[in-house]
Amino acid sequence: MAIPQRPRIDCPAQPETGRRRLAGVPAFFSFRPGSSPAYAVLVALAVVLVLSFRLPAQDPVFRSNAPLVVAHTTVTDAKGDYVHALEAEDFTLIADGRPVAFDLDFSFVPISLVVVAENCGDCGAAIKKMRKVGVMLLPLITGERGEAALVTYSDSVRVVQRFERGGTGITEAMAAIRPSGNGAALYDALAEAVHLLTPRLRGRRGVILHIGEKVDRGSQRSFEEAANLLERNNILVYSLTFSRIRSAFTDKEAWKDRTEESEFHEKPKDGILRTPPPTAPYGLPGPPEPHSTGAVVMGQGAAPNPGPSSGPSPMGDANLLGLFDILRDAARKNATRELTQLTGGLEESFNKQAALEKAVARIGEELHSQYLLSFRPVGTDPNRFYRIEIRVTNNPNARIRTRPGYWLAAER
Repeated sequence: MAIPQRPRIDCPAQPETGRRRLAGVPAFFSFRPGSSPAYAVLVALAVVLVLSFRLPAQDPVFRSNAPLVVAHTTVTDAKGDYVHALEAEDFTLIADGRPVAFDLDFSFVPISLVVVAENCGDCGAAIKKMRKVGVMLLPLITGERGEAALVTYSDSVRVVQRFERGGTGITEAMAAIRPSGNGAALYDALAEAVHLLTPRLRGRRGVILHIGEKVDRGSQRSFEEAANLLERNNILVYSLTFSRIRSAFTDKEAWKDRTEESEFHEKPKDGILRTPPPTAPYGLPGPPEPHSTGAVVMGQGAAPNPGPSSGPSPMGDANLLGLFDILRDAARKNATRELTQLTGGLEESFNKQAALEKAVARIGEELHSQYLLSFRPVGTDPNRFYRIEIRVTNNPNARIRTRPGYWLAAER
């Protein structure tokens, strides 16, 4: 039996002369040059509709401009060894008292590192030690995909080396650090480091390695300003601190720096050369400071933070103004401890060359063993500190160090 066919409706033939046709578009969408603008717009819309049905479907691409909080998280076992190969389901992230969804990245995210080094006139012994660790930064911290820059500070702040990927720029810049001035504008230097890092943070980790004293002397910026810059850009801070007095006592050639021929000799502003007392190689009076054992406070010091989770934070869910009052007072004695604690980093002290080199190596190993947990901030109160806690669900012996919380920085 013959199958009846549908009647065909033939369109009137159209001359092809002077016509343009898009590939894959039916002939009735072709147009003549000189057509009216309204007609051209209608044709263009029709072409878009046709192509949208003809093109194959593509994988969706998720793009979000939502602000994120990034928690740089270090996990160790009871022996202090780093715990690797954890997956997202192994973590629980609690913000404002309740679990929240998060994304997990690993330590192979490329690093943008800014070394912030103090170069005051009385820091000669420490500067000699700093000069020798520049060669360690590329292989141990930044790696082949990372980059490094150098900022020095005393009375003022100077960008000595801008970002360079690979190469010997950071090594040569560190080796050329010279003492200058008598201040310690730490907060200004950190602000400059953040300024260098901010344009480079898309797809990279922002890390600051501070080498200097624990306190600020002479910055135009305040502790709050420095903390806010670090907070809203999710920058991780490590600090290797020294005492000018104790470091000088470990310098076997400190006596040479009392002569005008030494590059570390700085002539007093009043022009009067004074003989330093024998107990102070760089002319600083008084006995050496008592050595700090590095007490553990939310991961500060050399010992890991005890317990199966990163919290609870001793700061609590505090009013932000009250919190800064507490931190400001504490920062007068040890600003670097407070800043490293807020970001999830670590503070260590050194006086000898070997101690500095071991600290740099430990920081490099930690950075390449970390987990990055990012989440959308909960809460809407800009005057509140929101505590976070991270737990490893199936490892009761795990020890976690991360940032204790966050606040809703105005320009996150």
